[in-house]
Amino acid sequence: MCSRLFEKLWVLSFFILLLFPQEAQSHVFRLYSDTNEETKERIIIDLAPPRFSVEYSGEYHGQLAAHIRFMMDTDQDGIVSSKEERLFTKDYQQMWFRKTDKQILNIDGVNYHIEFNQCTFPDLKKSNLIDPLFVKMRFQIDDLQISPPNQTNNHMLEIGQRLLFQFGQQFIEMSKTRAAFTNEQENAIGRFFQVKIHATDNIKFTQCYPGYINRRKNMISGIFFDETSARIQFLPYPKISASFMVIDE
Repeated sequence: MCSRLFEKLWVLSFFILLLFPQEAQSHVFRLYSDTNEETKERIIIDLAPPRFSVEYSGEYHGQLAAHIRFMMDTDQDGIVSSKEERLFTKDYQQMWFRKTDKQILNIDGVNYHIEFNQCTFPDLKKSNLIDPLFVKMRFQIDDLQISPPNQTNNHMLEIGQRLLFQFGQQFIEMSKTRAAFTNEQENAIGRFFQVKIHATDNIKFTQCYPGYINRRKNMISGIFFDETSARIQFLPYPKISASFMVIDE
């Protein structure tokens, strides 16, 4: 009798796993393209002294996308003109810098301020109000100072807590002040962040937090997921830190 009961329980467990496979998976292992959050943000950082660049790709869905378009379309004619896009981008840039000033990048105790190079909205003219909204941004530093190669000396890289997480949050804050986006709507937003830090071949990462280092030691990958953007406002922003060596090849 016990063996039959065990067999029935085993079969039941097998079908439960087939029917509910996601229960055994964590959000952090999902791919960017597979997520269904309202905001999906991919950030690629390139460490290539003396240059440091940040490439941001954002994808916004649902009511947030509609509110951003509403803010851009200042004459409310249903079309976002090139001029309206430029004015909105300028406002976004100014507000972003006010939020992130002095919280950008630190290497070996030296603070660097990043330049806002570009902001574009691909397919904005072709999309409808209810379509996903895409945004691409680029930021860059051109004067990183790192000491010559030294096998025994680790350099320390720290990226400010608000730098990576302020991109999408700035759109939410602007929508609340300019387009009647409510706290209830904000609380319902799910956000997904995927971050990668690439380095040139002569740079090898030795430690990082959070995230993990690849086998070649020249890339850090990390995923940050939260059910609502509201929780991000109450929790500490995770500071990304990494140590690395510059080596001769």
